[in-house]
Amino acid sequence: MKRFGLRTYALSGGVAAALLAGCGGSQLPLGSSVADEVAAPTRDATHDYRVIYSFKGGRKADGSGPGALTAMNGTLYGATVYGGGLGCISRGVIGCGTVFQVSTSGEESVIYRFVGPPNAEFPIGTPINLNGDWYGSSYGGAYSSGTRDLGNGAVYRLDASGQEQVIYSFKGGSNDGAGPVGDLVALNGILYGTTTAGGFGYGSSHSGYGTVFKLTPSGSESLLHKFTGQNDGAYPWAGLIAYKGNLYGTTQLGGKENFGTVFSITTSGKERVLYSFKGYRAGGKPEGPLTAVDGNLYGTAAGSGNSHRIFWGTIFKLGLSGKETILHRFHNDGRDGTFPSSRLLNFNGELYGTTGTGGAHDAGIVFSLTYAGEERILHTFSARHDGGGPNGVIAIKNMLYGSTGGGGTARCYEYAGKWYPCGTVFRLNP
Repeated sequence: MKRFGLRTYALSGGVAAALLAGCGGSQLPLGSSVADEVAAPTRDATHDYRVIYSFKGGRKADGSGPGALTAMNGTLYGATVYGGGLGCISRGVIGCGTVFQVSTSGEESVIYRFVGPPNAEFPIGTPINLNGDWYGSSYGGAYSSGTRDLGNGAVYRLDASGQEQVIYSFKGGSNDGAGPVGDLVALNGILYGTTTAGGFGYGSSHSGYGTVFKLTPSGSESLLHKFTGQNDGAYPWAGLIAYKGNLYGTTQLGGKENFGTVFSITTSGKERVLYSFKGYRAGGKPEGPLTAVDGNLYGTAAGSGNSHRIFWGTIFKLGLSGKETILHRFHNDGRDGTFPSSRLLNFNGELYGTTGTGGAHDAGIVFSLTYAGEERILHTFSARHDGGGPNGVIAIKNMLYGSTGGGGTARCYEYAGKWYPCGTVFRLNP
């Protein structure tokens, strides 16, 4: 099963055993390459698709491998897992990652370049703004996982002057989380998030089933829940959302059939499984964050199956009472996308999202879906100059914006004798 990006976390062999060569969010499939700084058309005449920025990476101190974007006051913000030109050299990639901003016209600037251990490195989730400061999750931190000199993960704060501080370093083990790969969420001035490992089940042969944590902006952390790997779920890959005073999230595995769960949790730590995925045509293995609309939860399940029977992902609707409906099943037919893992966007009465793979070039698509389940494909990525491996979309006014972890016009890093591009930021008229 071909997958893009950082989603290769070794869940049973140590948190820091991530295959970092994949860069952030999503990436080009191995075997694709691109020439350095070659101009090419990046416009789709049907939906006015245009790349507004191509990351340069490497010694140019730019980022590479951007994750999902956020917006504030009409400007786009995000983090790149690599790039910045400072330390953390691996397989031809230079830099420990960046936080960046891009205007809607394509003017980019780096807000901060990460410097590596014992501070944060390789930022994973999309930064969020709380009281004028940016907060995000990353690899690195003060406590080593014992693998490739990476830490168990950290939460950093970036203030308005550009000064960075690690406010919490995860310790791993049975009493703390490790691997905060999902986005943070703020509720009533407090940060909440998930770790994909640590907690219950930690031992000599297992890194734990993951946690839900609570963190004050000053760095006081506590665990709200340790997943058991059984009915309550295992390995929460996505971050949480806040809705009507509670928190909601997904686990990639666990539940009654071991195909993952959707759960709710109160800010005091009372967890409840709303739905256990059944797998196969009923969907399973959710990786992306949820979206709440009119009392229902919407999300993506990346796929399910085994070596004999694989399905390519679903979009589901779930009532807060636990009733699930499949809105769309993706088909590996050379046109539709496969393995959706991005957050869905509620925009103009429809859902918008991306798939990391699939489409004519197996580099992902941008799609819209009515609430009745009718799908439109808005753009098919080529894994070349227009990008590849998209990370979802957000809206500013009447336009959609997003990033791709691969593709673009600049070569970025070398792997197995080939050079790979650094990623893009794009604009799309829906």
